[in-house]
Amino acid sequence: MIDRKTTPLYQIVVLNRLSTEPSIDDIVLNTQTEDADEAYAIYQNGKGEVIGAWFYDPADKKPFLELISRFVINWIRCHDAL
Repeated sequence: MIDRKTTPLYQIVVLNRLSTEPSIDDIVLNTQTEDADEAYAIYQNGKGEVIGAWFYDPADKKPFLELISRFVINWIRCHDAL
């Protein structure tokens, strides 16, 4: 996760073993998440694309989803302050 001083304020960087290029997704005001099942989380990025994230250790999924939720709440607060 990246916390920035300019928009987009927050981003997710995912390193994929099957690709040499990381996936970088913006966390924006309308980002939504879903706890899909034991090992998968689903989120919508800033482009409106639906992304599925698989977690080797399912215990890592809950903090991931909570952090995205906190970023969205902070984004809303920053947006409202403008």
